[in-house]
Amino acid sequence: MTAEPASLKHFVKTLKRYNSLSIAGAAHVNTKDDLVRKNPMPHSPDAVEKASQTYHKPKKIDNHVTPHGIKTRRAGLDIPAGYRGPSAMTVQDWLNRCLFLETIASVAGMVESMARHLRSVRSLQQDDQSIIEESKNERIHQLIFLEMKEPGWLTRMTVFAVQAVTFPAFALAYMVSPRTHQRFVEFLEDEAVKTYTYLLEDMEHGHLDEWCITTAPLTGRNYYDLPDDAKVYDMIKCILEDEARNRDMRRAIVHPIVGLQ
Repeated sequence: MTAEPASLKHFVKTLKRYNSLSIAGAAHVNTKDDLVRKNPMPHSPDAVEKASQTYHKPKKIDNHVTPHGIKTRRAGLDIPAGYRGPSAMTVQDWLNRCLFLETIASVAGMVESMARHLRSVRSLQQDDQSIIEESKNERIHQLIFLEMKEPGWLTRMTVFAVQAVTFPAFALAYMVSPRTHQRFVEFLEDEAVKTYTYLLEDMEHGHLDEWCITTAPLTGRNYYDLPDDAKVYDMIKCILEDEARNRDMRRAIVHPIVGLQ
């Protein structure tokens, strides 16, 4: 078996499913806990302190389009999510904000992975630069916040509507200009880092005391291998580090592929 490229070590993992299979193949049993995935790269307690917040300064015309586009999209999300900026958000406001953000982010990597898969089949060439693990990582973030929110039918329909809009939009953007799509997703990752940084600051400044004493949901504790008494605050620090690594991974791996500096 061919070894995975070193650049993908952070996003590649071996999954242990602990499935119960009968010899006849008639039974296939999974418990809920068995289906919880582990983070491919566990974070150290102080890893979040090293999460950089660099901003790429646009140099070309296609680079100028996407920062304004991402700010416009963020403004569109802030209204339905009730986002009012740091120190003015309630727990439910932050849940809505994070859920909307992760719903969009989980689509981008999937669209790009599908496009690269089809190109590999079409060109009969091996493609070792899959970033499907990034979209899986974002999906786990979304599931964590869904577990915390305990969504009703309105939230579920809203998530469905966001996916229905963003999937074709990302697909069209990638077909028209992979470089612009990549830059757009990169700025989306930057915005995610900023969002979770502001969220942590709110908790540290006493605006969200509830999340400093509330135990993190089971999905988050299992994924990040956190202790049973880990708080939501500890989990958010891990999510912030995930977003910073996703952004840096794209700059290291995808930039050379699409011709970005």
